Amino acid sequence: MSDEVATRVPHDSSLYLMQLNADGSVTMQLDCNRAAGSWAARASDNPANGRFEFGPIAATRMLCPPPSMDEFVIAQAQYVRGYLLKDSRLYLSLMADGGIFVWEAVPGKASPTAVPASPEDGGTHKVPVS
Repeated sequence: MSDEVATRVPHDSSLYLMQLNADGSVTMQLDCNRAAGSWAARASDNPANGRFEFGPIAATRMLCPPPSMDEFVIAQAQYVRGYLLKDSRLYLSLMADGGIFVWEAVPGKASPTAVPASPEDGGTHKVPVS
C-alpha cells in the first residue's frame, strides 16, 4: 500500500446524485445504478460539523461503462464518519483518514440533493491509492 493521495472525479457528475431525506432515508443515483438506504447525523457544538453515518445501502448492480465510481462510492459509504457543511458543500470524511467525499448542493431542489463537487471549483476528493 502506498501513502500517496489521489483525486477521483466522476467522468460526468450529472450521473451522481445524493438526496438526504428528512426521514433519515437516502437515495442515490451512481452512474447507471441506483441506491437507497439510511443516514444519520449528530451535530457537534457547531451545527456545521459533526458525526455522520450511512446505514445499510442497497444498490442495483448494473455494469456501468468505465470509468465509473459507483462501486467505489457504495463500498466506501460504510466508512463515512463525519461531516462538514461549508460554502454550499457537504464534506463527508471517511474513518482513519481514508478520504473525503465532497458533494455540492443542487440549486432549486426542495430537499437536500447534491452532486459531486469539482476539484476545479475548490472541492477535494482525496482517496488513498493502493
